[in-house]
Amino acid sequence: DDTDDQVFGVICPLSLRKHAGKPSVKSLKKFISAQCVRFGTASTQERLSAALDGSSGSSKNVALLLNERMINLPQELAMSLQGALSEDLQEAAKSDKSFKFDQFVILCKSVESVLRTKGEAGQKKKKKKVGGSAAGSSAAAADSGDELLF
Repeated sequence: DDTDDQVFGVICPLSLRKHAGKPSVKSLKKFISAQCVRFGTASTQERLSAALDGSSGSSKNVALLLNERMINLPQELAMSLQGALSEDLQEAAKSDKSFKFDQFVILCKSVESVLRTKGEAGQKKKKKKVGGSAAGSSAAAADSGDELLF
């Protein structure tokens, strides 16, 4: 049984500049922006807007990184998938400059831990939310493999 033909995951950059006029990419950008407004901080919204909106008219080549792998795939295999992407992009950029990306937009599941303070009667009280994220909170990728991409 040859294991080289088995697919364990997919990682693919989608050029937002090259495909800017396609309805599917426009819809994706609109959806991502709406989610960022809903859940992100003002700083995150600014950075995302610059990456998404600037992709069609700026000198930066931005890609949406589509990344998914099988559940319970060992971390070592996820790292090799990311290494293969890097090698493939370097090789492709030699013949086609559209594969030389300046930035990647990466979407991943995240978890947020929120610090809580005790109220007067011993009640737990959640800290006030600021810009879509609770003050005193920290977010991390739900999948440790996704953290490697940051």
